[in-house]
Amino acid sequence: MLLSVLSPVASLSPAAHAAAPASGLSEESASARAVASGEPVEVTSARTEYSQTMANPDATFTLTQSTEPQRARAADGTWRDIDVTL
Repeated sequence: MLLSVLSPVASLSPAAHAAAPASGLSEESASARAVASGEPVEVTSARTEYSQTMANPDATFTLTQSTEPQRARAADGTWRDIDVTL
């Protein structure tokens, strides 16, 4: 299921989004990076086992959800894809 959500983009200085950690991008940081690069950027702070949110260059967001877990949190706090091979 895909859902696009419109949200205004906060204006961040280049230093502000350069300083944002890649592992925890907020909606504002990811949106600013997407607008600047022209490419979608994941909102990593919104990542869950079941969903992924992308900031789009047109200042909208795309939420992708699954009915089954796509990733799991490792002991060190990072997200890992689920390995379904036996």
